[in-house]
Order: sequence, then structure tokens, then C-alpha cells
Amino acid sequence: MVRVLADAGLTNSWKSADGETRRLSPHVLYWPTDMNEHEWVYVDTFTHSVVVAPPPGDLVRLPREAIDLLTTQWILCPSDTDVREEVLARIELLRKTLLYLEVANTHRCNLACAPCYRLAPDVDRTLDMQPETADRLVDWVENRLEGGAYRELTVDFLGGEPLLAADCLYHLVIRLNSAAKSHGVAFECTVVTNTTRLGRTEAAALREAGATGVQVTFEGPRRVHDLRRGVSAGEPGSYHAQVRLLQELRGVLKVTVRVNFDRQNLASLPELFRALNELAEEGCFRREDLFISPVAKTFPVSPHPHLDRYAFTPQESAEAMEFILRERLEAGLGVGDADLVPEYPCRFYVCDGYSIDAAGRFFVCGSLFGSDLHYADLVSPPSRPAWKRTDLSKRCLGCVYLPSCLGGCPMLGPLSEAGLHFCPAPYIDTYLRTVALTLARCSPADPPRAGNRSTRGG
Repeated sequence: MVRVLADAGLTNSWKSADGETRRLSPHVLYWPTDMNEHEWVYVDTFTHSVVVAPPPGDLVRLPREAIDLLTTQWILCPSDTDVREEVLARIELLRKTLLYLEVANTHRCNLACAPCYRLAPDVDRTLDMQPETADRLVDWVENRLEGGAYRELTVDFLGGEPLLAADCLYHLVIRLNSAAKSHGVAFECTVVTNTTRLGRTEAAALREAGATGVQVTFEGPRRVHDLRRGVSAGEPGSYHAQVRLLQELRGVLKVTVRVNFDRQNLASLPELFRALNELAEEGCFRREDLFISPVAKTFPVSPHPHLDRYAFTPQESAEAMEFILRERLEAGLGVGDADLVPEYPCRFYVCDGYSIDAAGRFFVCGSLFGSDLHYADLVSPPSRPAWKRTDLSKRCLGCVYLPSCLGGCPMLGPLSEAGLHFCPAPYIDTYLRTVALTLARCSPADPPRAGNRSTRGG
């Protein structure tokens, strides 16, 4: 039975050897493993740390090193700390210090991938970002960086296929990198690519321009991947191109590997994981830079009705994670930090984040890409992010999952048939149970590891 400390009314506070009073954080879930009644699984719903330790009453007898580790992972906290306020303060600090952009420099793509929401009928698939639009974007970013408010500028380039408009891509990377450097801001830039236009020469040029990495997506082993990553304009399937790219890019750019899953390809993932583990053995990418993402439908009415009968509900995708994590471990891929992170909240909410299409229009979410539901453009750009929750209910404010979801996705309420806020608590509960119990069942040779939430996730 999972016990939620916020609901159980437990304090579990004590004085440590140095006289400091500590307690279990109020947003920690805990329950016994099915392996040993003297081992309990603890999951922090903000950092998503997963720790196996003695039952709560026995924590006081742990050595100081263990207490310090549990404090670092937010399982324990000083008893006079209001953890919820600290969590929200950290998120507000991140929003003020990290400027995140998702930029489509082109809507064109040479593939026609089944799970792609950017195939929606209202997306202009012929559109490239024009030079004046690109320069306006850089000017807007430079204005945002004035005053030293941010410590990091993170940009993800998507399409379409970004390299189909390579001149615009290189121009933006160079100018944004220069803008970040001139303001003393760290710059991280990832190009999300289908790899059919990317080789070692192009990767070296991207690195020279200032890009730090590329992201590739696998849909399954070759026969499944090439079926789902459908071809257009006579292009071959992209599985072979992606494997070749991973082999060519060793030492050039960081490679992040994404694996989509839904009802259609779920059973084929064990074969894919074995193939990816062989590539990791060759040094093509780091195992911790692989993350798994569900193709899930979270609301019934959408401006992009792109998800077919294979899409999961969020709850179903959470339940499928037990199979996925077990197979990932069995293949030798281990567990990455991103495996411990549910889908909520997204980066547009947690950070000062913006999604910008090739026409220079701003969207509160990348899922609205290309539609008429933009809220600003580069002619009259926004001065602040659109995400600012002021409508959380008392029930929401008292929920143990608030540090994880911040009240759910604000976009889903207006777009759902009922007009209600989307509450991800059942999804997060199932997800965290699945992840923690999977890790708790690992063999001693492959023990559970504590992982921290990063700003990247998926």
C-alpha cells in the first residue's frame, strides 16, 4: 500500500547527531518493496528521486552519510522548511534564469512520420523562416537578455526537418550563440533531426556555429521504424541513416536518443533496446542520454487531431512503463534520469519558454504548432511567457503532486470537451509506482540509482 505523507499526517521528525531536526518531505511517497519487508521505496514527487531505504521509523538509525544523501535527494528536509514554498520558489527562479526557445526554422520535411502532429491540415508544409523573421527573432532574444536576468539560453530547433533550411539554421545558431556570449549567458542548442540530411561534415559545421547536440528519434527496430517513419519524395526509411549518423558523430556532437512508444510499436521495443545498447557499447551515445516518450492523447478535442487509434491515454502510458523499464534494464541500457520524470510540467511552464514557428508566431505549446491559436508574433512579440497560473483550486494547492505538475497543463482545460483542468495526479501516481517498483526489483548487480530531475525531458 502506497502511503502519501501529506495525507497520512505523519511527521517522522527527529534530531540528528548534530542536533538538526529533520523530517520526511511532505511530497514523498513510500511503500515496502515486494522483495524485503525491511526495504522501502521512497519517491520524491518534485525531484523524482527514487531511493530504497529502511522503513520510516528506522531512518533515525541511518549513518550521517545516508542522512545527507537523503537530504540531498529531498527525501528528508529540515523540519522548519516549508517544502512546497521552496519548490515553487525554485521553479520561479528557474523561470527567471532560463530562457528556453523551441524554434521551427522550416515547416518542410522529407518524411511523413505517423506520430507527427505537425502533419495537421492547417500547417503550411512549404514555409521556411525568412531572413527578416530570423533577424527579428535574434533581436527579440537580445532584448530579453539585456539586464542580466538570465543565466542560460537553451534553443531546440525543430521542423519539419531543420536541415532542409540549413542556411537559416546556421545563421540562427551563430547569431544566438553570439548573443548569449555577449551577455555572459550559457548557450545550449540542440537540433532535432530525422538525420537524412545530416552527416559528419554538417555536424561539424553545426558545432562550429555553436550547436551543442542533436536529437534523433527511433520508433522501433528497422522494420517498425521505417514503417512508421513513412517516406515521401522517394526518400528511403530513416533507420539506417540514423544508425550511420550515430556512428559518424562520435566525438563531434552530443547525441540524445528519443524512443516513442504507443500501442503499435510497444511489443517491438525489446529488440530496439538491444540494438541501441550495441550502439552505446560502440560509444555512439551515452546510455543516460536515451529517453522514452509516450504517444499519448490527453484531451478529446484538439486543433491537431493527429493521434490515431494506437495512442495511449496518459494512464495507459504510465502502466506501460513497467514493461519498458524492465526491457530496457534487461537489454543493458540501465536507467536514465529522464526515465524518472513524468510528462508534467512541461518546459514551457517551468521555464521562461516559447514555441515559435517559421512565420514568427508564438504558441503556448508546441502541440499548437502551425495553427491559428498563436498569441503573439515577432512584429508584436510577448514581453512575458503565457504560462502563469492564477486559478489553482484549494484542492490543487493541497495536493501532494503539486510540486510535480503545478496544477496540470493550463492548455488542456480550454481544449477539453468539459472545459475542466486536466489533473495528472492519477497518471503521476501510476508512473511513480511503476518506476520505483521496477527499480526496487533490480538485481543487486544493477541496483536502483537516485536520479535528479533535469530541465530537459522530453
